[in-house]
Amino acid sequence: MIFENPNVLWSLLAIPPILIILALWGWRAKKEAVNLFLIDMKRLKNLHIEKYILSGLLLALFTIMFALPKVAVTSLAADERVGEVILCVDVSTSMAAQQRIDSASRLDRVKEILYTLIDRMERLGQVKVSLYGFTNMGCSLVPLVGTEDYSYLRKSINNVLDILSVPGDGTDIGQSIQDILKSYSAGAEAKLLIVFSDGDYYSTIYGSDGSEKIRNTALAIQQALNNAVKIISVGVGEVDGAKIPLYDENDNFTGRYSQKNGKDYITYLNEADLKEYATRTEGEYFTEKDIQDLINYVEDNLSIKRSEESIKIYQSVAHWFLIVSLPIWIIFVKRHVLN
Repeated sequence: MIFENPNVLWSLLAIPPILIILALWGWRAKKEAVNLFLIDMKRLKNLHIEKYILSGLLLALFTIMFALPKVAVTSLAADERVGEVILCVDVSTSMAAQQRIDSASRLDRVKEILYTLIDRMERLGQVKVSLYGFTNMGCSLVPLVGTEDYSYLRKSINNVLDILSVPGDGTDIGQSIQDILKSYSAGAEAKLLIVFSDGDYYSTIYGSDGSEKIRNTALAIQQALNNAVKIISVGVGEVDGAKIPLYDENDNFTGRYSQKNGKDYITYLNEADLKEYATRTEGEYFTEKDIQDLINYVEDNLSIKRSEESIKIYQSVAHWFLIVSLPIWIIFVKRHVLN
């Protein structure tokens, strides 16, 4: 048995002398009363001794209880989640859009989601995580790392992940996914690709008929299915659109916005393509507001590693001493308080 607050036990040494002093003082007062009233001295003495013995037991039990005793028990270690998760973040210019000049950009909002997601996966066990940025190509910012390197992953999100931290023009989710799919280990038990994007292509990188976009989308989905990769897409942005503010070298707003064809460019959340990647690879689509649902879905779709390791854990048994004290307390009240 161990104690969470062992210093409390030192008070056990003070209980006997204090009770002895109180018992002697109390007995002296009772003897004076005996001289005035006809009282059975033997019975009174026995009751007096009994009272202080019960008091001592109650004080000792309560003291041990407040020391928070714990006992060791053997248990199987908790099951762990395993798998490989690649966080794929759109860093094209449209992700700098802000609904208001004093609000966070789309990319900054993604960073907060990433931190929350990583915090959860850190508690799951053996999940390996990688960070990619993409424009019209995918580029590794952090290779697959285990929980021991999650601190490095968090720092990279803050220091490396930025608008156009990956070279390219516009956004091509299909081509980027094809670039990224090669990064999974062949023997990974679960492969999840989480794509954070507004789905806005911003720059015209396709032919007028959109044939290249259609081809890249089809190839990306087919390759994901061939490699047993489940795509989870997260839509980040505003359905009613937002502008991209321009800042100077001191990070001060210039009062101007990014333009296209001589007008302020308004970029919209395009959910259709993001949903297509998710549904056709048996994944799921979420909006940026569905953070908890996203976390739960990721956890549910990782593989479970059953533990066969025995571990020693300590369980609190303070309640044992409270239970033992109850009948003693009832006897004490009945014989020495109510009478």
